[in-house]
Amino acid sequence: MAENTSNISLGFGLDHGYLGGKYSINRDKNKYYASLGVLSYSSESGTELGYGLGWERLIWEDNHSAGLFIGTVSSTIYNETAVIYYGMSANYNYYFSGFTDSSFVLGASLYSGVTSEDESRYDENTSGLLIKIAYQW
Repeated sequence: MAENTSNISLGFGLDHGYLGGKYSINRDKNKYYASLGVLSYSSESGTELGYGLGWERLIWEDNHSAGLFIGTVSSTIYNETAVIYYGMSANYNYYFSGFTDSSFVLGASLYSGVTSEDESRYDENTSGLLIKIAYQW
């Protein structure tokens, strides 16, 4: 495994801002990253961005990692208004060709979040499971 390298990835998943990109810095068995993507879209409210920061650590061989993410975790469209939920998730990823190599990545995120919107009109909390598919270079 290469130390002190970086990766760029594109894909769909919580740690990609839903549909977007991720820049990662690799240090030993750790990966630190920032992400930006399209979280939701409606014709009235436009495009809402998903973003966040995260950390992953190799947990087995050079393919399996687990980590944490903090940032936007969900969005709901209610009467053409986007309601954004912020929170954190626990993540698992499988790197087909290796943690720091160019590779397809499959994973899952178990998340929980809250919104600061008017709770009388929207659910205050959200949680769920989101599957991830991406490619990293």
